[in-house]
Amino acid sequence: MGHVEPPRKRRTPELPDHLDVLDLAEQPLRNSRYDDIVVNGDDLSATVAHSLRLDRVRLKNVDLSGVAAHGLSLTDTCVEAGAWSNLDAAQATLARVEARGVRASGADFTEATLNDVLFEDCRIDLALFRFAKLDRVSFRNCRLDESDFYEATLESVVFENSSLVAASLERASLSRCEIRGGDLSDLRGVERLAGSRVTWPEVIQLAALLAEAHGIAVIREDA
Repeated sequence: MGHVEPPRKRRTPELPDHLDVLDLAEQPLRNSRYDDIVVNGDDLSATVAHSLRLDRVRLKNVDLSGVAAHGLSLTDTCVEAGAWSNLDAAQATLARVEARGVRASGADFTEATLNDVLFEDCRIDLALFRFAKLDRVSFRNCRLDESDFYEATLESVVFENSSLVAASLERASLSRCEIRGGDLSDLRGVERLAGSRVTWPEVIQLAALLAEAHGIAVIREDA
């Protein structure tokens, strides 16, 4: 068996000690840029924010549900709670971002670029990462059920104690990735895990799916 390199270390956000409080709900969002701010509890749901750029920002309990934000850019950003459900962030760029406790069911990151990103205790089920590029990304204690990584490129991506029930890795490319804990029931595209590091209990979970992917018929004792 060949040696598989571990994931490369993720870089963390770099924020200044002082941030100005800003009410984004009162500001123009489309094609706008805001730096060095903290946003508390703003409801931006269902707004249009294409090409919005946020650098060195803290978002605390901000509602981005249903926001149309193609080309969104988040850099050196910390997100605490809040809602990203059905956020349309296609072709977004996230760099050195940490998001904790975010509800992001149905979020769309199609063709997005995610570098040095942490999702922790987040609900990201039914999300789209199709054709996205993920590098040094960690999903920790997340729910990713039925998420879609079709033809995505994953490098140094870690799934730690995260649920991937019925998620899809079909035609995805994985390198230096890890799976540590979590529910992998009905995971699609398991053959794409070649070259990844997987803990033993998860190998056991995947055994039947891997066998079927390689044309091995599994005899079930109760049949």
